[in-house]
Amino acid sequence: MDKKITELETLIKALIIEHESMALLLEKKREALRSGDGKQLTLFAQSESKQLNRIAELEKNRLSLVANITLLINPNAPQPMKLMQLAEALGEPQRGRLLMLRHQLLKRMEQVKNQASVARQASESILKHMNGLVATVSAFCTGVPTYNATGNRPKEALKVSTFSAIA
Repeated sequence: MDKKITELETLIKALIIEHESMALLLEKKREALRSGDGKQLTLFAQSESKQLNRIAELEKNRLSLVANITLLINPNAPQPMKLMQLAEALGEPQRGRLLMLRHQLLKRMEQVKNQASVARQASESILKHMNGLVATVSAFCTGVPTYNATGNRPKEALKVSTFSAIA
């Protein structure tokens, strides 16, 4: 059992490191959004996808390990324990180490959640701005107002040809 707990601690430490890397990546992505660097955004999106895959794999391993440890503690357990429950079922010093690692992981996960929220808001803002520009250019090129009386875009406003754009 001690070996499995040590393995769990190692997995949680790896998850903490991966979440720290994700937070840094999201910060860089936000800077690329701010500067409008499309090439960097593409690279960060690819890196973000790889990072998510690494985190998902570690998390899958963590869940499996927790399920195995749960069965060692309680062979009749109907479901795997949560990390807090597992820590509480252990003696010191394992209990204290797991609780500390759990706290650190939750802190990093919250940091990533906040960074992702900021990046999402920035992306949505840029998208709204670009949609507005496209609607304005379309209205200018077609001579059709951007919105009709019902507040919808007329189909004619969305039809822009290269001839109307250069005319």
